[in-house]
Amino acid sequence: MAPAFCHGTFLKLAQVHLNGGTWQGRRVYAKEWSDLATKSHYYSEAYKFHYGYLWWGVDYPYRGSTIRAYFASGNGGQISMAIPELQLAMAFHAGNYNDVGGRKATREYVPEFILPAVDD
Repeated sequence: MAPAFCHGTFLKLAQVHLNGGTWQGRRVYAKEWSDLATKSHYYSEAYKFHYGYLWWGVDYPYRGSTIRAYFASGNGGQISMAIPELQLAMAFHAGNYNDVGGRKATREYVPEFILPAVDD
């Protein structure tokens, strides 16, 4: 029996947003919804995160500039993330439930390891 929410589906979630609400040419939801959901409606100075409609946003330093990423986050480190400027979608799966270790992907792995490895 396949899991209810497989790994590939989690990655597709970010990719659909990058595609403006489409998957393989088929409309899943309106581009306007994608834009609204991932847009910053609130900024937390304490946590340095933006917040949209169930999507968080974070600014990363990148090659002398700043780029914005947005992500959906589960309790424990399950992350579906997109970086539109780089046309990059990624997913992380973890089980650090109710633990700050679940934030490592967004706070460490992306800025320290993934972004420096990206060729644009």
